[in-house]
Amino acid sequence: MIREAKRRLKSERESERCEAVELLSQIGHVSGTELLAQQLERETSAYVRRRIIRILGEMRNHRTALMVSRLLSSSEAAVRNGALEILCSLQKVALPVLAELMTEESRDLRKMAVEALGAIACEEAFPLLVTALRDDDPNVAAGAVESLGRHGDGRAVPYLRALLQRSISAWLAFAVIEALTQLGDAAAMEDIDRYLRQSGGTSRERAALAGIWAVAAGKLGFREQLPQAWELYLSGELTSREMIMLMSQWQQRGIDVGPSHGPMETLIAQQLEQGGREESLAAAHLAAQNLPHLLYIHLPLLSERIGKEEEGLNELIVPLLKAGPSASRVTALLDGADSSMKRLLLSVAERSMLILPLERLRAYAGDSDLSIVRLAVAQAWRCGSEAEEFLAEMTHHRDPETVLSALSGLGLLGGEKSNPLLLKALEHSDSRIRRQAIDTLTMIGTPGLHHELKRRMDHCPEKFWPDILEVMTAQEEAPLAEAFLRASLVADREIRSQVARICRLIRRDDAFLSVMETLANDPEPEVRRMAITSLAARSGDGVYRILAYLYEHDPCTSHRYYIFTCSEIYRHRETFDWLVENLEQPDRLLQLAAVRGMTKMGAAGRDYLEAFLDSLPNDDEELKQIIGQELDRNGGYTLDANS
Repeated sequence: MIREAKRRLKSERESERCEAVELLSQIGHVSGTELLAQQLERETSAYVRRRIIRILGEMRNHRTALMVSRLLSSSEAAVRNGALEILCSLQKVALPVLAELMTEESRDLRKMAVEALGAIACEEAFPLLVTALRDDDPNVAAGAVESLGRHGDGRAVPYLRALLQRSISAWLAFAVIEALTQLGDAAAMEDIDRYLRQSGGTSRERAALAGIWAVAAGKLGFREQLPQAWELYLSGELTSREMIMLMSQWQQRGIDVGPSHGPMETLIAQQLEQGGREESLAAAHLAAQNLPHLLYIHLPLLSERIGKEEEGLNELIVPLLKAGPSASRVTALLDGADSSMKRLLLSVAERSMLILPLERLRAYAGDSDLSIVRLAVAQAWRCGSEAEEFLAEMTHHRDPETVLSALSGLGLLGGEKSNPLLLKALEHSDSRIRRQAIDTLTMIGTPGLHHELKRRMDHCPEKFWPDILEVMTAQEEAPLAEAFLRASLVADREIRSQVARICRLIRRDDAFLSVMETLANDPEPEVRRMAITSLAARSGDGVYRILAYLYEHDPCTSHRYYIFTCSEIYRHRETFDWLVENLEQPDRLLQLAAVRGMTKMGAAGRDYLEAFLDSLPNDDEELKQIIGQELDRNGGYTLDANS
């Protein structure tokens, strides 16, 4: 195989070289590993190179690490990168080789060894990285710093703090501060502050250091750093963006940055006017807490810049809610507002439960933007009974979502016009609107509606009867049995099936059982199945009587599976015989249902299952496993040694 692989590796065809790589991966011998490493160094195809890298990375042994490490000295960047990737994939087995590389004279080799250690998350990599912190080359030391920060191991904090206290280059200090920030130890902020005060350097270096300090202070610092932050900002070392993001991070951590410094207002206003999305939102949150008037002044500009899309709208709502909006302020801002501003303000009013003038909401109900119409209608009910006529008008709107809001508002008001409109909505062509009417009418529970509901059944198409019946179940005085029996005799099978499902809502047992007796004799299997699922939620001798009738006379034997899910049957001795009957027939689904049912029959059921299990032939492994698992779930069962 080695000879054949060598021959194919020399081929000009990429496919043959790939075949050679696969052959060598199967050999599992040191000679194959060596050939793969050699091929990686001279391979010109990126596709073949990727396959070699993957295969060598899966050969997790010291020999692979040793052979691959030699490729780190290659003059080709692709080869060096491939070798580095393989060493990272080898994980723990590469550590001895990487430890040797850390002692090489070449700083490039040491740097690559540190990079590989950074990708190996194991206990043994930690001391090697700590040792690399003392490397004479700042690039190597910085690589070790970055790796320790990524690993998130808190043990690195004292070593990094000690490194920061030594006289090191600004570039290395930046890496240390960033790593300490990642590790999240607030005590390190003291050393970061000290370094900032003592460091010199050019103005450019100072500005870069101030920016990194701000990131660290935002995650690790406290209000004690606030005067220093303002000093850096006013001296020009800290940019307005860095300052606003620092304030924002502190605010998110619950640190009060307060308007105690005069420049705060200028800073916030500047970012509200000119900042990017992130900076503007940070400024908006700061303004909401400290200077809400600034937020309202700049709101039109923010709405235009950020609030046009739904995501931006939601992001702006949060600071506005925090600012404590009032109805008068929102109403004033609505004057002359564009569409995005209207959506924003109406959303804030809705979430803040503000009561806006009804005439304003009426005006917006004719807007071309449907989202504005919906928002206006959704909160009109807060205006009280005077909004009833407006909401009644909106139940005729072309937009179903608007109609839903109008019906919901009418239900909340509960005025004279509410019930007639809600009842009419029971015959709407949109199922969502019918559902809203059903939910609202049942929630209100207005007495005396059963006469109107019965009248509607007399005049509306049969397809709406199930929805009307669902509302009738909330009317205690309604003649439910008569209405349900009438609906259970319609010609449409789907309607009868819906009636069978809704029956479970009938609270009175006598009405429920009388309807169930009719549905249990329905000619359609689907209707009978739905009746069984409704019976499953009830108890009592009457329920058992109907279930027993269905068990004996339902021609669809698969319905027994649903009967076995009804808890009522397990209070009756006859159920034991049903379960035995179904255990001993070939339908696997019914056998499974019978097994589960037997465990609900107490000790007698368990004893029968254990005896039945012992009597099963060896070739029925599936049923044996089913019974064994069910017994295990219900108290455990130990098979006989000879079973």
